[in-house]
Amino acid sequence: ATRKEIEKRQVQLKSISDLGENLKTVMKGKESLVDDKLSLLNSNWKAVTSRAEEWFNLLLRLKAELNDIHPKVDSVRDQARDLMANRGDHCRKVVEPKLSELNQRFAAISQRIKSVKPFIPLKELEQFDFDIQKMLEPLEVEIQQGVNLKEEDFNKDM
Repeated sequence: ATRKEIEKRQVQLKSISDLGENLKTVMKGKESLVDDKLSLLNSNWKAVTSRAEEWFNLLLRLKAELNDIHPKVDSVRDQARDLMANRGDHCRKVVEPKLSELNQRFAAISQRIKSVKPFIPLKELEQFDFDIQKMLEPLEVEIQQGVNLKEEDFNKDM
């Protein structure tokens, strides 16, 4: 789901960049303002997508580690049961609470890792998209109306 969402947003980023290029032709002498906004947009996009990739990779790593450690935990459980069954009441009193704690902690950690969806909260991407759309709407209207854009139109957002 994340990859599709990122690809969808990337198409939107491309259309915004294209719009920016068209806008530069209208803004004779003020192209650097558009370049600055497009550069900021691209920087923010890279930051958001790289964070998404980092989070996704971390989640994959944690799931792999969980799969690797599961047999080890099962082995410890089996050994603890053997100790409690074969070493008497005193051993049971010592091992049983530790086994219970292991079971609870492992279950909690496993559940937490398994329940995380493999995508970054899209609130960040959605907020980014909303902010960009909000910034571009007046510019698109002015372009369509053929209004002459001024430097102040861009400085409002800075």
